[in-house]
Order: sequence, then C-alpha cells, then structure tokens
Amino acid sequence: MAPEASFHARPVLARARVSLRAEPGSDPAPGEVEEDAPALRARWILGQLTRSFLRLSRTRQPLGVLLILTMAALCWGKGNHLAVSAWLVAGLLIAAMRWRVGQVYLRDHRGAGFDTLALLLARAAPVFILEAPFWGASVLLFFGRLPEVNQFSCWLVLTLVVYGPITRLALVPFVFHWSVNSLFLVMLTCVLYGVVRGPMRGSVNYWFVALTLLHWAVIVGLGRAIHANQEEHFGLQYDLALKERQATEAVRTKNRFLAAATHDMRQPVSALALYADFLKDNPETHAELAPKIAKATAAVSHLFDSLFDLSILESGQVHLTIEPVQIADIVRDLQLQYEPLAEAKNIRLRVRAGHAVIHSDPVRLRRMVGNVLSNSIKYSQPGKKILLAARLQQGDVVVEVFDQGVGIPADKIEKVFEEFYRVNDAATPAVDGVGLGLSLVARLAKALKSEVRLDSIAGRGTRCSMRLGNLQPGPGSQGEGRARP
Repeated sequence: MAPEASFHARPVLARARVSLRAEPGSDPAPGEVEEDAPALRARWILGQLTRSFLRLSRTRQPLGVLLILTMAALCWGKGNHLAVSAWLVAGLLIAAMRWRVGQVYLRDHRGAGFDTLALLLARAAPVFILEAPFWGASVLLFFGRLPEVNQFSCWLVLTLVVYGPITRLALVPFVFHWSVNSLFLVMLTCVLYGVVRGPMRGSVNYWFVALTLLHWAVIVGLGRAIHANQEEHFGLQYDLALKERQATEAVRTKNRFLAAATHDMRQPVSALALYADFLKDNPETHAELAPKIAKATAAVSHLFDSLFDLSILESGQVHLTIEPVQIADIVRDLQLQYEPLAEAKNIRLRVRAGHAVIHSDPVRLRRMVGNVLSNSIKYSQPGKKILLAARLQQGDVVVEVFDQGVGIPADKIEKVFEEFYRVNDAATPAVDGVGLGLSLVARLAKALKSEVRLDSIAGRGTRCSMRLGNLQPGPGSQGEGRARP
C-alpha cells in the first residue's frame, strides 16, 4: 500500500502514527497540533517571554554600567574609599558576566528553541539575581554618610535601578521574585542598621523602614501586573498567528482541492457526456455502453461521497451510532466487498478474524478499514497478496492490513494523512482518486477513539495497524472500554 506516495528503491523502514494524543515538537508553532493547542500556546508564550528577557538584558546593559559608575562617583570622596572601590569592582565584574551571557545568547542562541533558551536562562539566572543584592548593599555607602544632596542623588539612582529593569525582570517570574526579594531584603537590612546603630539613629528615621516596605509591596504588585500584561500580549500574538496560519492553510487546501478534484472529475464527467451523446445517436449500443456509464458514474459518486464525509468530520458534527459490533462480521463484509476488486487485479485477498465484540459505529468502522483495504489494492501489483486480520492484543481489538505493494518512502509517510496529498512518480501506479483515502482514515480514527499506525518499507510493502476504540453506548457517550472476546 502506497497511499499517494512515490516509490523509493532503497528499502527503508518508515513509520507514522495517528492517535488522539499528539506529540508536539520542541518548538511549537500556532496550530501545529490541534489537540495540544493549549499546551503549545503556553509553551510558545514562555519561549517569547524568555527570548525578550535575554534580548533586553543585553541591550540595556550599557545603562546599568553607567548607573554603577554614577553611584560610585557620588559616593567617592565623602565616604570610605576602600568600600566604594570594592563595591565598584564587584559591580563591574557582575556587568562583565552579564555581557558574557549576552554574547553567548547573541552568538549561539538568538534563534534557538524554547528548551535551549530555558537551559541558558537557568545557567545565567544567578548572574541576573546577584545584581539585585549588589545594588541593595549600596545603601551602606551613602545612607547617613554623605551630604543630603549626594544622598538624594544616590536614592534617585537606586530608584532608577529598582523601577527601570522591572519591565524586563517581570518577564521571567522566578528571576523577578528572587531579584526583587533579595534587593529589598538587603536594602531593608542596611536601612535598619542605619537607623538603629548607624549614623541615622533616631525615631523619625524609622519612616525609611516603612517606605522601604511600601516600595517592596508596590514593586511586587507592579511586576505581577506587567507579567500578566505581557502574557496576554504574546497570547494575542499567538492567536493572531494561529488564525493567519489556519486561513492560509484553508486557502491552500481549497486550491489543492480545486486542482485535484477538477483533474479527477474531468475524465469521468467527459466520458459520461460522450457516452450519452453516442447512446442518443446509437440506441442499439446500450448493452455495451451501460457498464461504462455505470463505472464513470460510480467514480463521480465515490468522489462526492469522500468529500461529503470529509466535510462532516472536519465540522466536528459527527453523530455516532454505537452498538455491539462483531469484528468477524466486519471482516467478512469487507471481504465480500473488496474481493472482486482484488481478483480483477489478480491479487489474492486473505482474511483472518476472531470473534471479539466491541461497541462502535459499524458503518464508520467499516468505512475506516475499507479505505485502508482499498488503498492496498490500488497500490499493489498483480500477483501480490493482501492479508486482512483482526486479533485481540492486551484487551484491545487490532485490525491489520498487510500488503506487498510499492510501500511508502520514509520522507513521505508523515504526509500521507493529509488531504489531497498525491505524488506522481514513475514507480507509483496510476490510480483513481484525489488523495482523500487516508485523510478520511485519520479523521474516522479520531471519531472512533482509535489509533492508526503505518509501518512501511519502500518497494516491499506496508502494514497498517488500527487499534480500535471500544466506545460506550448511549447518547453523546464515547468513553473507552475493553473488547469482549
């Protein structure tokens, strides 16, 4: 079976799986996996917040160095030269480490995925957090030790340090909370030392303590609000990108449909017109033309049936009729339906089935397995064999179709479940259809709580395994159960 895929001479094992539990990649994209959209959305937002934090940390570093030099200049001459020098050296070392992190991000990680950025941030977080207590300790350099003008200027610089980076720090909550809490904890300790035992002793100066606590609470609240705002901002970006991607994909799907459907419908419709004209002029040829007219009509009808089924499954308005289903009956019905098609191509169709019973929609279950079986017949050469088997495996019914067809190349197997996917290749036999067979199988599997898996070796054949869901009967109930032997 090679559903709308090209032949690949080299035998390479290829696998694809369609199930209810999608497996997102390391870098989410809007609309990539529908079932995991909330998880992908949250992951994408976290990636954007981390990327913005690292970018802003690099671009705003010159301002930080300027504030360090300004604070040191204000404290120099009036305070302890040794303490100011030590504080200045420490600040420049921290700035150098921040510069190093910025260079690593710019050189190696600017276009990296979320996992890589998160690892870089985890390793660099101590550098950003260490900057906070460093600035908190600056209170010891000027509080009560400098003239009032210098002290006011130092408080102004410290205010810029506190409020300036908040929009950056708030992007990453754990860095924000560690930075803010360590900053104000050290600052509060220095203020308490100044008003209790230092040069600012006196009851009136306890207002500095209250003011520090008030600023602490304000900064924490402001940071949470900024983070929520940025989360909403990036969430809207994700939603807009998702809508744009869906709209673009809808246009592409429509264009593929128009091209494929027009191409495949033109031949039988033209044939019907020719047959009708010929029959009108030559009524005695009705016995010869009737089978040809029936074949062309069946081709058009099959195309419209496939499109109708696809539209219903896409809309999500699928109403299942759940009832006990004998798997052996399903296999027997499919054998009676498809054995003539196989014999017409000189293909031997064999069946094996146990007597397990599940609850499912028999019509849609038959359609799902039938589409796989039809694909196997289409893409198998005369003289080959096809096996349709159903068995119990760990309490579940597994229906498998084995064929000796042209197989599916490894680089194509993930695409065979897409609508209208066909690859014209010299080694792939020309078949009717527009590439909806396995697309319908994937959607029917989702509706029936089933899992479909393809294993293929190009040039040798394919196995399609369908682990059937056991649905609970009742209106609107589709819970999973166990198969009954």
